[in-house]
Amino acid sequence: MNRRIPNGTYGGVRGRELITPSYSIGSAGKNNFMKLKLPYGRSYLQVDIDPGNVAGVLMPRGMRTAGAEETVREALAAPIGSDSLYRLALQKKPRHTAIIISDVTRPVPYGVMLPPLLEELRQAGIKPEQITIVIGTGCHRPNTKQETIQALGQDIVSRYKIINHHCDGNLVLMGTLNDGTRLWVNSTVAGADLKLALGLIIPHKLAGYSGGSKAILPGVCGRETITANHSMMNDPQAKEGNWKDNPVRIQMDEAAKRVGLDFILNVVTNHKNEIVSAVAGDVKLAWLKGVEACRWLCSVTVPYQCPVTIASCGGYPRDINVYQAVKPMVNASQLTEKGGTIVICARCQEGYGDRIFARWIRDARTPGDIIDRFNEQYVLGGHKGYVLAELVRNYEVVLVSDLCREDSGRLFVTHQPDLAGAVNYIKEKHGPGYRAWVLPYAGLILPAMDVKKGSNCR
Repeated sequence: MNRRIPNGTYGGVRGRELITPSYSIGSAGKNNFMKLKLPYGRSYLQVDIDPGNVAGVLMPRGMRTAGAEETVREALAAPIGSDSLYRLALQKKPRHTAIIISDVTRPVPYGVMLPPLLEELRQAGIKPEQITIVIGTGCHRPNTKQETIQALGQDIVSRYKIINHHCDGNLVLMGTLNDGTRLWVNSTVAGADLKLALGLIIPHKLAGYSGGSKAILPGVCGRETITANHSMMNDPQAKEGNWKDNPVRIQMDEAAKRVGLDFILNVVTNHKNEIVSAVAGDVKLAWLKGVEACRWLCSVTVPYQCPVTIASCGGYPRDINVYQAVKPMVNASQLTEKGGTIVICARCQEGYGDRIFARWIRDARTPGDIIDRFNEQYVLGGHKGYVLAELVRNYEVVLVSDLCREDSGRLFVTHQPDLAGAVNYIKEKHGPGYRAWVLPYAGLILPAMDVKKGSNCR
């Protein structure tokens, strides 16, 4: 049924025009086809599609602030639950300050965030040589020098000491957490007199939302500590959009408190990585205010599932590898009928993206092999293989990527070399009248169902 929903949470189709809540992704042209354009790496994939096949295009809201720099400065000038950074620095008189940032897998606008924060430290008498910027990689690979320059700018890279965290070395033990987990922390962060964190708040599969205390755990913790935290992934409360009784987030908050994270600056961005909101101050109170903005931006509600979902991770760096692409697949699955088809566009130019994840994939002959292995013992990295294995047992995943057919096949997904091939495939499988949700930024939405009696996608 073609319909338009007045509340703007999702788009519909009316006549030849595709209606979306925030921007026009395409319109019908000759032969009554519309051009669908989906992010892919640093570019886009395009395909002509019958508008009648599209139930709607689901987008995060696109509102942005008038001036990103002004928004960040206003947040620093009015911190939540904390003294200003300037006053905090004057009080602590730190000999060594650590600033934790995210790695390349998170598109954080540091070029806007870092300069005003560093200026406050300068005004408080803290010199560049007293500051170390720590890239909180968690268990991911380190940033390359070029990636760090692209993220921070050549001026900051030239003036400040910048190091990558390594979860298997350069650690100190800072006691145990309430459940007995040993708290291994990056020694540079642990030894700093003033500890700051910059980050991005987006929906997160395990922690509810990213940002806040996640800069510490997993950001700068040891593998043992990260493993213990992520091993709670199957707790029913450890889910996207939930933080109140989420054991993963609760442990992250405890770790940040034990380590002594003094101050955060977090932003919420739209799908174009433009700053919508900024919060600064206390690691918990400021973060919660940012979560409110993120929930408003990312929540998408639909009245029914469709047999097909066509999705993109959202382009670089969200589709840099398969490891990062699994989360958007999971989001897409929530809007797809069980046994249906998920088309996911993810360039994956760095392949599988995690050595343990890759080893589990290559060792398995069936998805069940991965699930059995995970159930025997939780292994960080292997856990993402488990999520993928559960997904492909319930849905057919069609992957459009830079991976070769053989590497795609090892993932137990259907390989398609381009988006046109994927659309033709689902047309043959589901028939010419199939219906599909389209998710151009699947990793940035909080999908929810509002099922009314009699609603369906037929």
